[in-house]
Order: sequence, then structure tokens, then C-alpha cells
Amino acid sequence: MNDPFSLPKPILNKLIDRAINENVWSDADKAIYEEKKSNMNFLPNFLSDAAKASLAELAVADKANISADKIFAGLVEGRISKHLKEICLLDQVYVKAEDGKQNVAAYLKSVDANLTVAKIVRFEVGEGMEKKNEDFAAEVAAQLG
Repeated sequence: MNDPFSLPKPILNKLIDRAINENVWSDADKAIYEEKKSNMNFLPNFLSDAAKASLAELAVADKANISADKIFAGLVEGRISKHLKEICLLDQVYVKAEDGKQNVAAYLKSVDANLTVAKIVRFEVGEGMEKKNEDFAAEVAAQLG
């Protein structure tokens, strides 16, 4: 709610209409909006900080209506499910899946219904490889001497 420009476009448009109709924005910000409204992606770059703050205040004040909106609920659910797919092992896409869409849990069930994840080991690229630390100046001196 504090960043209204991350809200879905229909909700953001309603907030902007309220800001304009209720004379919350200055005339300069209204003029900027009229000029830049064709490309809403860059609108935050041109509005004043006061206009952005007032839009955030309107969003926070109208939190109950925004939260009840189906578009907003879908947005929140989508972002949370995307985040969970990135951090939960069983929800991540199995790398060797033939269709490219099968998650780890589905793969485990397809192999054997009784399979479970008992232990997770994380490997990092280059882990365990010791690098030889040599002093370049000492190496050159050794070659010359």
C-alpha cells in the first residue's frame, strides 16, 4: 500500500482519479499526469514526492476496499506462490523433467509414492577446490634468481 505504483492498474487508476477529483494533487502534478498518462510505467519518475506520498496515503486510507478487490487478492496470491516456488524444494521445477513443468514433489511421487526428502545437501560451484595462493613478486624474483 505504501507503493501505490506496484498495485494493479485498475486500482491505481481509481486512486489517481480520487487524487485528481478530490484536489489532493497540485495543478503541476495534474498537468504532468495528463501529459504522461499514456505511459503509466514512467509516471512515478515525473510526479512530485508530495503527489506520490498523497497517493500512498489514499491507498492506506482505502486499504479495506483495495484488499477486498479480486484483482488485488489475485496479485497477492500470485506473488506469494511465486516466492514459495523459488524457496521450497518440493515446489521447485525438477531440472530433469521431460515436460519442463514437473515439480520435485510430483517427480518423487511418480518414482515411488513412499519417497520423501530426508536430507538436503547444498553444493556450491568450486566448493572444496583450494586455490594456490602465491605472491607474484616472489615468483618473479624466484625465476630471476
